[in-house]
Amino acid sequence: MPRNSLAYRPARFPTWVPRSTGCSPPSSRRADCPCPPKPSPRPSRACAGTRMSEAGATTRRRRPDQRRDEILTAARRRLLAHGLDNARIDDIAADAGIAKGTFYLYFRDRQSLVAALREQFVEELAAALDAAVDARPAHDWTGRLAHWVEQAIRLQVARTAEHDLVFHDLRHADARHRLQDNPVVHGLARLLEQGARAGAWQAPAPELLAVLLFHATHGASDSLRMQAEHTRDHDHVCATVVQWALNSLAVGG
Repeated sequence: MPRNSLAYRPARFPTWVPRSTGCSPPSSRRADCPCPPKPSPRPSRACAGTRMSEAGATTRRRRPDQRRDEILTAARRRLLAHGLDNARIDDIAADAGIAKGTFYLYFRDRQSLVAALREQFVEELAAALDAAVDARPAHDWTGRLAHWVEQAIRLQVARTAEHDLVFHDLRHADARHRLQDNPVVHGLARLLEQGARAGAWQAPAPELLAVLLFHATHGASDSLRMQAEHTRDHDHVCATVVQWALNSLAVGG
């Protein structure tokens, strides 16, 4: 056929190569192919956004409690160092690393802040006393009760400044109401009830006995506070209250 013939000739195009590999289809790709492997597919923006929002939601749920604890810690230090009358909200907020407006998202005023510190004080005391009881052998009921009494007195004396700070303006009527929800009293009542069931002592009214014993430890700690520090005989006072408690429960009687 002549060279200048107009007869149809099929066009020659290069073999189609998928853009994903750059050289050959994945099924026929050679091991020595210089092209980089196809990267793993990225998650869609919607999926990534969902995960980020879930993580952010977890942070937001946890952050208010952490921020509140930070404010309480800063307030406790400021109040103990400068007193209630000389501690300003601005200073407490600055110590906590927050703006003054953020403070009011958690506490209405100074009184609500002190109330929160009071609640924290009681909860920490209750947790410390529960841990002291748990440190004694489970079958040693007398030892567990004696250890509770001793630690209750010593801890209240050791935290006198903080105790006076958070309880200084608590009215007697409010104190009676809060005593009903006091975790320290509830923990002691639970110990008395458990010991009575085990036959270690008699506790026909564990809640009432717990209130009486709690007031006994509080009075003993006040007695020690009024004494000069070098004349305080903690061991004698603790032993006296422990013996009174055991006699009240008819232990060994």
